Amino acid sequence: GFDVQAFASCDSDEMFVRITIGNEDVVQHYFRAHSQQVQLSKGLIKKLGIAQDPTESSSAPPWIVFDPALGQTLSEEGVKDLNPTELGDVYRTYHGTRPEGSVARSIDRIAIVEHELGKIFNVEGAVDEGLVVDWYPVHNRRRMTELKHMWGRWGLVWDFSFAQPIHHLRHYFGSRVAFVFAWTGFYAKALTALLVPALVCLGFMVGTWALDYHKNLTLEILQLGFAAVIIVWARMAYLRWGQECR
Repeated sequence: GFDVQAFASCDSDEMFVRITIGNEDVVQHYFRAHSQQVQLSKGLIKKLGIAQDPTESSSAPPWIVFDPALGQTLSEEGVKDLNPTELGDVYRTYHGTRPEGSVARSIDRIAIVEHELGKIFNVEGAVDEGLVVDWYPVHNRRRMTELKHMWGRWGLVWDFSFAQPIHHLRHYFGSRVAFVFAWTGFYAKALTALLVPALVCLGFMVGTWALDYHKNLTLEILQLGFAAVIIVWARMAYLRWGQECR
């Protein structure tokens, strides 16, 4: 069910093999076989009569095991304005590779190919033996353009909120990479809170040294005071990170 294409490199000294999943029926087959978790659509939540604000970033539809018959089941149970044959009415769809949308993210398709290929072919072993130069998932140009617009602009250098597009990163790179950038953004934001007390301590230190007034004593007091600030800051950052994780 995979789409396989082989082609030579520009200088014709290497052969590339491209493996993709373009058929949605194949995607659904592997989703059922692997009991894949997918997210319900925001439209379905509204049709079910759940008063959930779709604009809240902390509030999102749940993830459940994929079932292509769920739309039919809900329709039989009396859910109105629901097309049981349209997966987009039930599950969230992604438009990175298919303009009409798909229930599979790029990361899901890559995981399926890697899992199924690993059953019959040891790719890492082939690389170690020199049979294969390397293997890697390729980027999607459309998604990279979107990420560049929302995440890679020079104007964001002056954005001290350090907000990261976590949901977009998760759907494209996976949960592990998204977590790394979520922590990096939070830590950078937390460090800015130390800027004010650090500048105050620096000002006192420079003034004391310039006036040559009890330099050693003042330095010890500043070190002790800033250490207390670090302790309080660390505790507050820890509590705030716990809230972010929830």
